[in-house]
Amino acid sequence: MTTALSKLSDPMSDEIADRYRQQGYRVLVKPRVAPLTEFISRADLDYIIHAEKTSVIVALKPPEITPEVKDVSDDEQIQTLYDYPVRDLTDISIYLSRAGDIIAKGDFDAAVCGAVFIAKVVMRMIAEHHSIDFETQSPRELALTFFACSFFTQSDYEILVKAIEISDRVIEQQEKVAVAQNFADQAFEVVQGLVRFHSQV
Repeated sequence: MTTALSKLSDPMSDEIADRYRQQGYRVLVKPRVAPLTEFISRADLDYIIHAEKTSVIVALKPPEITPEVKDVSDDEQIQTLYDYPVRDLTDISIYLSRAGDIIAKGDFDAAVCGAVFIAKVVMRMIAEHHSIDFETQSPRELALTFFACSFFTQSDYEILVKAIEISDRVIEQQEKVAVAQNFADQAFEVVQGLVRFHSQV
């Protein structure tokens, strides 16, 4: 279903995207100038909501729902698009400050989850700058791509992948994961390094 709303502003579209995310949907934001035919053909969509000028919000089915695929040959694959969050540099600065506060309070698993969220935001920005097709890659895959491009060291790559695994267990599987302060500090340092890298490009 496609709904065109002529008076929808971009801040309003952000609110709609957040509302769907809170309900467990994956939401992608695409520029209006981008060709949508290929983008739409790669996913099983519920809604496309057109903002006034600059963006399209696409709400995908929650990840636990697997759409039935018909008439697809063995050589064809339908790609799952990963929903990387969109934030600006001011938001990132605030999130970094909050992550530091969470570590200081001793809530290390939450600090790692916060660090991973920031990493996803910054990785999207870096990928867009370098024209990397990030939405077709999971965070682990994108981290490997970044490592292959020498955007960070092997040690940083390994820390980030471990942090992503912990975040997935805490947020998606609702597990209680014991995290050492040393690892929370390391994850935080990796994210700070990504932010510095982005500021240099």
